[in-house]
Amino acid sequence: MSTESAYQRQAALEVAIAAAERKRSQGDLLGAYADYQAIAAERLGGDYTAADLTILQSLADLAVLCGDFQPADDVLVSLVALCRQAKNLHRADFATLKRIHLALDRGQLRQATVLFEEMAARIGSIEAIDITPQGLLTWERKCRWPNTDMADRTVLFTLLYLEMGRLLSALGQYRDALEMLNRGLTHATPGDSQTIPVLARSQVPWLQLAIAQACLESGLLPEAEAVLTVLQPLLGAQQERILQIQWHTLAGKLALLRGVFGDALDHFQKILTLCHQLKIQRGVVIASLNLAQVLIVLNQNQLAQEHLISIADDIEHSQDTHLKARLALLQRLAQARSQSLVAGSTFSVSDLLQAGPPDSEPTQADASSLQDEESFTFDRSQSPNYLTFFEDRVLEFQWYLSQSDLGGATTLLAHIQAVFVSTDSQLILAKIKALQGMLSYYRGLQQIHAGDQREGEQQIRWAAVTLEEMRSHLARMGLKPEQWQAQRILGWCLMQLHHPTEDQEKMAAATTQLLEQMTQSLSPEQQVIFLLNKWTADEEYIATQIVHLQQLVQQLQTAPLHQRPRLGWQLLQRLNGLISHIDSYRGILVKRTLQGSNSEASPVPTPSLWRRLLEQPWRRATLSFLVLPDQVFVVRNWRFWIDFSVVPLTRLELRNLIQQWYKPLQPQSTRRGLSLEPEPEDEEALQTLPTSETIAQTLTEKLNLPALLRLPNYIRRLTIVPDDVLHIFPFAVVRHQNRYLIETYALSIAYESLKTENPPSPPLPKQQTLLVGVSQGSKHFAALPGVSSEIKSIYTCLTRQKIIPQVLMDADVSKESLLATLESTSFLHIACHGVFHHNQADQSGLVLDPQVIPPGVLSLREISQLNLTRLRHITLSACSSADHLVLPGRWVISLPEALWRSGTHSILGNLWEVYDQLAVAFMKQFYDYLQTLPRDEALRQTQLDCLHQRLPGTERMNTCDPKYWAGFTLYGQPQ
Repeated sequence: MSTESAYQRQAALEVAIAAAERKRSQGDLLGAYADYQAIAAERLGGDYTAADLTILQSLADLAVLCGDFQPADDVLVSLVALCRQAKNLHRADFATLKRIHLALDRGQLRQATVLFEEMAARIGSIEAIDITPQGLLTWERKCRWPNTDMADRTVLFTLLYLEMGRLLSALGQYRDALEMLNRGLTHATPGDSQTIPVLARSQVPWLQLAIAQACLESGLLPEAEAVLTVLQPLLGAQQERILQIQWHTLAGKLALLRGVFGDALDHFQKILTLCHQLKIQRGVVIASLNLAQVLIVLNQNQLAQEHLISIADDIEHSQDTHLKARLALLQRLAQARSQSLVAGSTFSVSDLLQAGPPDSEPTQADASSLQDEESFTFDRSQSPNYLTFFEDRVLEFQWYLSQSDLGGATTLLAHIQAVFVSTDSQLILAKIKALQGMLSYYRGLQQIHAGDQREGEQQIRWAAVTLEEMRSHLARMGLKPEQWQAQRILGWCLMQLHHPTEDQEKMAAATTQLLEQMTQSLSPEQQVIFLLNKWTADEEYIATQIVHLQQLVQQLQTAPLHQRPRLGWQLLQRLNGLISHIDSYRGILVKRTLQGSNSEASPVPTPSLWRRLLEQPWRRATLSFLVLPDQVFVVRNWRFWIDFSVVPLTRLELRNLIQQWYKPLQPQSTRRGLSLEPEPEDEEALQTLPTSETIAQTLTEKLNLPALLRLPNYIRRLTIVPDDVLHIFPFAVVRHQNRYLIETYALSIAYESLKTENPPSPPLPKQQTLLVGVSQGSKHFAALPGVSSEIKSIYTCLTRQKIIPQVLMDADVSKESLLATLESTSFLHIACHGVFHHNQADQSGLVLDPQVIPPGVLSLREISQLNLTRLRHITLSACSSADHLVLPGRWVISLPEALWRSGTHSILGNLWEVYDQLAVAFMKQFYDYLQTLPRDEALRQTQLDCLHQRLPGTERMNTCDPKYWAGFTLYGQPQ
């Protein structure tokens, strides 16, 4: 009867284990964990057999994954006590090793060490082990477990080496860890005549993962990659999902260290998806933290914050101090680095208006998210992972630098050196050395700005020597992001120390090449966002020149009176040279965008300072902007006057503000060409005006426009030279002294700060005026029913002015005919679709034949090759005709700029789509005003007619709303 009962219990146990394993293989890890908890609890009252080892193994693994450490540890404590009571010491040690496994995964290194010491009677003190091949063999012979056979010892040694290796890795002793782990792998791997217990063999992939992790964290990246490659075939099995999570975690970290950001992002997204599928919340939390860190690196900070917000409650309830500390650190960093693009694409008006309605308005919490910085401190809780613990400190160091707190950064770096001094990780030691060089550079700059030139240069010289040494070391290790950072700052050192230009250019080229390599794995959209705060070599040169200008201003302010005229003239000369360099820099970028990356721009002589001061029209001022990663450089110029200012506004923050301004336009989904007249305004539409005005006012203040617009009273015309995302901001909506800017100034947009204007145009000859309309649609392009009536209305308007234009409509329009006519045309009005493809200037432009595949497009590249110096004015009535795409490397692509650089005098376009009825009424009024007024004043008067509800033909529209008139923009010559 007793034998039958034991047999039944054993059979029931096997059935229960099979059921738990079935759930595990099907992805129901929570169900499997619950089953193993019940099985283990039931086994507490019975005989402890070999089957219990498998139960404990699975229980511990699932407990780690589910984050349910304490209940699992309680069960293991009870099992250890029962086994010791029964004198079954080797199984008690097995359970203790599972407790160590849980402690290491919780970051409780002290507890893990104490648990090892509890086994000292059988294994001796782990601190006394000679960690050499011969020393480990000697140690193994000394280990004693009563009543055990070779199979039992093999299982115990396999697990001992795994957990001792993991403990050593967690302490940063990777050389010893790898010795331990490889010895464990020897025990778990069968030889020629060995039979290895199943439980020992099952540890092989976990030993290999631990070896890969130790190699990665010690800086042996090729070795880590080799081990992960060996493991990859195991990932296809359904029952190995836990292994998949760990493998993708290491593969993602490896890709991140190497700067293969696209692969890193892919790995961490897969982990998060897998954890959601398996419903393991702790896995979701850790995966979200890791993914958020990658997103912050890629400047996708808004998305990172969304992931962090989604797990905040779970972390709060977990009582895990390390996870709480990581969450707080990443949240702070995401906020400090500003918000990235919500839509996450190349930046254009079209993208913004297609992004969908805003989820919510900016909240007061958002605006005050970075308050009380001085009261914020980081919790430096121990991490289960040594490299993660180190990298969190590095992130904290970067936080101090971002706050310009060099004192805090210095203190923290000393702390980092003290804590991590004993590690043998070449990766960590190399990073610490690079941080020392970085800090020395910034401290040197601080001393120079404080007036201690000698000490500052000495600090920068030491930084240069350190970073030169480290960049080669980092290159050998394959740490491209660290190498790029070291080279970037080394380049700054060379500039500060006035090294030969050739050396600086070589360093800049090498740094740019590294940056290009790091972006190759990213999609074009991700590249754009990643590059937002990355300095190009030319931007770094410009930033250095700006610093020199600021230093000259300080010298001028403190110089004796008799020296000030000379210093003032030097300042103006240098400012003139920098403005000319910026104009040339923009021209080269555009030419390479439109005509190919290998195109070379012809050198343009720098205009004299006298010309810049004297050739500005008497009543006109020019505001020129240059958007750099961490600042906006602004130059003001009018006759007899030129000055500059630096606005502390980052490129990321500026783009986010522009995006917020466009959000209220999204629900309206204006339909240029899809409906002939607007539908009645709904309540939401009527609320967009105050929302947009609030954001525009914020942007106005951030750009310091109130101070920049303190112009002489006689100034009545304002030319703006925008940069980056400012190309798509309608400056007409800016309010100055409680009035829209157009109520005071006639506005125009230019692409260079100074260009000789062509002589005034004579009356337009009849044969040189051309009207072009394409109303036909296709599968990919909607028909434009309003184009025909628009062309007729414009024709009637022009004939009243004694101008008889040539008309080309639909079938009469072809690329060939237009190309043949354009160079001899002096006035052009064209209504059709426009199309833009990121990074493809040869496929972006005006759609002349939408019914063929691919569509017939007059491309930007083709336009750039024309001589349009006879074309005095063109009106683009294409959809979003004035839209600009801001591409990686700060390239800007647009129809107006392509036309202007080909010689067109002026271009009227619209930043976003408007209704046909409004478009036609607006154009007719503009052309009427154009008979007696300069172009910019004609546009101003037409916009004022909209603002004051007096535009003929728009009686049913609320045209005072800026969405109707602010997008119309004049480019090029304003008169």
